[in-house]
Amino acid sequence: MTLLQATSNSMTLMLTTFAISASAIWSRENDLEHEMVDHEPSLSIPHLELSSRPLTPMDKELVIIRTYMPTDSMKKRFHKIISELYDREVIISINVHENVEDPDSEYAQYNNTELQEILNRENVANEALIKEFGDRVYVYSDSMVEKIFPTVSKAPKLIYEENEKWYAFPYGKWLFNECVRTAIDQHTNRSGTYAAKGAWMLVDDVVYTGNWRDLFERYSPEKLRYGPNQNRTAAELERDGNGYLLSTQNQLSNSTKEWFWVDHATESFKRKYFVNDQIYKHTEQIVFYSASFLDTLKESMLKGEHSQSEIGTPSVCVHNGCRTFDIIEIDESGFYQNIPSHTPAVARQHVKELWEKHEEKIVHPCKY
Repeated sequence: MTLLQATSNSMTLMLTTFAISASAIWSRENDLEHEMVDHEPSLSIPHLELSSRPLTPMDKELVIIRTYMPTDSMKKRFHKIISELYDREVIISINVHENVEDPDSEYAQYNNTELQEILNRENVANEALIKEFGDRVYVYSDSMVEKIFPTVSKAPKLIYEENEKWYAFPYGKWLFNECVRTAIDQHTNRSGTYAAKGAWMLVDDVVYTGNWRDLFERYSPEKLRYGPNQNRTAAELERDGNGYLLSTQNQLSNSTKEWFWVDHATESFKRKYFVNDQIYKHTEQIVFYSASFLDTLKESMLKGEHSQSEIGTPSVCVHNGCRTFDIIEIDESGFYQNIPSHTPAVARQHVKELWEKHEEKIVHPCKY
């Protein structure tokens, strides 16, 4: 089993991607042959790459599945998504850990033997995912996120306590927008195309008990309507350059109520988006970013406006003249939020019953 690391020389800073093949893979940029390197399982860090290839617009939507060491059931669900979304570009984004010797790293709590076992499992899982899904897989690290968004390191870390010590999570745990953008830029670098039709983001533990294409088509920009008489469409918003966000449970909330996430926002974000002690929020198991809103969001992050994405994404959207829309197919019976009693076994049984009753619902979390 091998991981392949792309290399090339040129002018614009972009991102490397991992690919796997039975033979050498040739770079589209300069026909340099990628070498396959055998190695023992260890921490594998993706690196940055330069590219000057002219870009062309994608003629379909990009779909990003965000995951980390997915279960076999999750991978089966990935195949279902890919099969049903045959007319969209589906990729899989996975985070690899680094800086494990940092005393604040979440890995600092383990001894060397435990740490090596964890890193080995991570690499084996990543290699298996690449073998199964090929060049759909994109691997990123915190340092790659920081290369695109240098100010992200100023965001207060998401931390947790273990045995009276505090450890920091990687960005993939809480800064979804920065990590999604990293995946988009990686895909642009590899494909030579950019997400001109916008991008969907799915977390790996979300299930839809219906056909994914039917769901996505229901929310196409031509069918998303708003206004007093529902006389305007999201497609018009996009043509006007305003853009829109499609997600779940969009609402205005008191910032003190969202104190946990507020503590992890940069000061520049707070100054602009905390208005009258209120903040916009949503849930983000499934999200669509229109192309114009992707540009708005990236510009905000490049300015240093970083926040946990449940409050960050809708706030940037609303306060920059974009519009939010809600996906309504979520399971309102309680199987959409993180409820402790909804164990993987309970969630699996619930999903099974929904399929049997032909009820089309978005269910989360399905960590099985």
